[in-house]
Amino acid sequence: VSQEYIEKKEKQWQQKREKPRLTVRQQQIKKDNEMWENNRLARSGVVSLTDEQSDFFDDESDENRVTLLVQNVVPPFLDGRFVFTRQSKPVVPVKDATSDLAVVATKGSKVVRMWRETEERKKAQEKHWDLAGSKLGNLMGVKAKPDEISNDDEAGTSYRQFASHLSESQAVSDFALEKSIKEQREYLPVFAVRQKMLNVIRDNSVVIIVGETGSGKTTQLAQYLLEEGYSHNGLIGCTQPRRVAAMSVAKRVSEEMGVELGQECGYAIRFEDCTSENTRIKYMTDGILLRECLGDPDLDQYAAIIMDEAHERSLNTDVLFGLLRDVVARRADLKLIVTSATMDAEKFANFFGGHTPCFTIPGRTFPVEIFHARTPMEDYVDVAVKQAVKVTCGMIKNQLEELDDAPPLAVLPIYSQLPSDLQAKIFHKAPGGIRKCIVATNIAETSLTVDGILFVIDPGYCKLKVFNPRIGMDALQ
Repeated sequence: VSQEYIEKKEKQWQQKREKPRLTVRQQQIKKDNEMWENNRLARSGVVSLTDEQSDFFDDESDENRVTLLVQNVVPPFLDGRFVFTRQSKPVVPVKDATSDLAVVATKGSKVVRMWRETEERKKAQEKHWDLAGSKLGNLMGVKAKPDEISNDDEAGTSYRQFASHLSESQAVSDFALEKSIKEQREYLPVFAVRQKMLNVIRDNSVVIIVGETGSGKTTQLAQYLLEEGYSHNGLIGCTQPRRVAAMSVAKRVSEEMGVELGQECGYAIRFEDCTSENTRIKYMTDGILLRECLGDPDLDQYAAIIMDEAHERSLNTDVLFGLLRDVVARRADLKLIVTSATMDAEKFANFFGGHTPCFTIPGRTFPVEIFHARTPMEDYVDVAVKQAVKVTCGMIKNQLEELDDAPPLAVLPIYSQLPSDLQAKIFHKAPGGIRKCIVATNIAETSLTVDGILFVIDPGYCKLKVFNPRIGMDALQ
């Protein structure tokens, strides 16, 4: 082999090595360009293709080549990077962690722990001696009891049929028994300032209304707007922070209007829409209105929107404030009314503009007398049980069994995950001679009015959802 041949090969190899490598995508693009050029040359008749090449081009023309680029994207809240926050520590709602109440809250309730352990032991013991479903039980012919059969399907179905479980409410308190619905409406504090409030709403696009709990702003404000003719241009929407509040208030308003629930007055919650073409007043959760903003940014179907219980400041409510401020700027015919039970209306007024009027509803419907415990209680559950003979339904029954000639007591729980048919029982009238005791979470704290409630026992503790920047998520404290 001559020296010239070796130098020529080395030069070619060096040029080939220095040539940059093409990526997979670049190679595919180059290959497609070459195939397209050869196909054009063959179609024009300049060159001729063999049978194998012709079949290859025909097959390739029927395919759509797609190049997929896969990127493993990890969100910042999972890989430890927090770009959108400068907060290094979670916001602690407790002002003094060494106070008596804070220390008691961290310890929890001893009575609840003992009660839970006792119930778990009872269930384990019953399960140990239960032969139904086992091989020995099948041989002996032991069958499961009817009450032991799971009713998950029925509970799931009834959860979406709240309207069917809400029967017509019956009067319980002396106030409701002695006065008709019309007299009850006129007795509310909001009725005394009805015309002044409507004048302020007519002259302004955004109005902040402050009224104590029980003043009637939730049930009467929407009816006043309906009577003034605002429903001729669209719906009158009212948002509620909780599902039970939206359903119960809609039921009450429909009774005051003398119509069937779901016709002129209805409600909309997740998984359930109890409205019709004739609906003029629509109560809904703030999440439903937020979802409607995605499909209709201008909310053209609404003539007036009432943001009730704005002082609770949920995430959906705060987002709706920003969206509705832009909607009001685009629509001069839309009326936005923000109601609050506290006197922090200046924050909302400054958010919507310095000239936003604040209207205050004076007076309260019923006087409320508050009795505070003189010393911090070590076990708030134990104190609550002794105070009202209650904590859970089972504990109340056990306490009543220990008493001699105890009057009957109807114990009704209510919480967010309870099926709708059981939630509706708290609004039903108790049988004669039976006292009704409602064990509730903070779901019944606002926007929920139950007729006949005389005593309220509040331990003073609650769990708050607080953002923790260390994990990038909300946590209960």
